[in-house]
Amino acid sequence: MSLIPDEDRRLLWKLCVFSGSFTKHDVSVVYQQDAFQLVNGLTRLTDGSLVQRASDGWNRFKVFDTVREFMSTVILGEEEVLARLEARHRHADHYCRKAERIAETDSSQLWADLGNFRSAIGFSVEYHRQDLIVRLAKALARTFMEAGLWLDFEGLAAAGYAAGDVLGDRSVSISLLGLEGAIAARSGEEARCRDLWRKRGELSLVVGDKIGAADSFLDVAVQCLQHNEVAEGLECLDKADSMLEVSKPRA
Repeated sequence: MSLIPDEDRRLLWKLCVFSGSFTKHDVSVVYQQDAFQLVNGLTRLTDGSLVQRASDGWNRFKVFDTVREFMSTVILGEEEVLARLEARHRHADHYCRKAERIAETDSSQLWADLGNFRSAIGFSVEYHRQDLIVRLAKALARTFMEAGLWLDFEGLAAAGYAAGDVLGDRSVSISLLGLEGAIAARSGEEARCRDLWRKRGELSLVVGDKIGAADSFLDVAVQCLQHNEVAEGLECLDKADSMLEVSKPRA
């Protein structure tokens, strides 16, 4: 490692902030460098078998695991520690924005950056970045659920609830309650599903979202009627109907 030119060694340190694969654009955003300036350095590190072309396409790169392990054992000076911490903040910000774009466009891109999303979530929790936790929960919770990443979903949901409470952002809890209810329904936990969706409806009322509340109570009613809980089902239908009546614009 001592034979590596200083410029390439500094670049390799920068690349170790990424978990899994990354693109030249990712590096340029996190380290505020021009992507074209990175080409030669990445080429030299790849030719030197310190960085590999990733197998997940999109012109991506990945630091070899053995190299990453070695770099993690090197003792850093105070300035280097601070610089790396600042880079991890920018990394979390960058992958939060990426997660939001994926949620709006193509969730299939989740797999290419899954390691970096996990890293961003873990860092945000460790350093109490409540704003990022809420945004990541809103962007990734549904995608994690639909992809069957249950442990990732559970960890993100727990962090999302806590961060939402700190920030007074009830919208993230409303979203998570709906998703957790859906998971319970798929698992055959009907009572838990109804409890979660009731809480979602009640919380929607607290924030003045009568349409959202009605939607939640309708979901509970359907669950009840499907399992012959007629009285509870009719009660929820009445609640939903009253919410919809209140939300209608006056003539």
